[in-house]
Amino acid sequence: MGRAAVTLWWRLGGAVALAGLVWGHGYTQGRAAQEARHARAVAAIQTQIMREADALSMRALELQQQEADLSTRAMEAEDAARSDFDAGRVPSPDSLRRLKGRWGGTGRP
Repeated sequence: MGRAAVTLWWRLGGAVALAGLVWGHGYTQGRAAQEARHARAVAAIQTQIMREADALSMRALELQQQEADLSTRAMEAEDAARSDFDAGRVPSPDSLRRLKGRWGGTGRP
């Protein structure tokens, strides 16, 4: 094995080592870029989820307020009906149906 063969082996080994280093550097850089893209995507999704959660919370609050308003109106109507009590009054069929439905009746005579 001559000096030329040794030089050839050294050059070949150096080329393989250089290729390995270049591949390792590319792999590391590509992985870092992929992780950065993933982090940005996760942040964007979390931001969207938080916006949707805020909107849902606001809608739930609106619905609770509407329910409270309807409950207040119903209590006012019931109070008005109680204050205007007439023992001789015959209830309407609709009123009877609502009362039977409320108190567990079939709602049908």
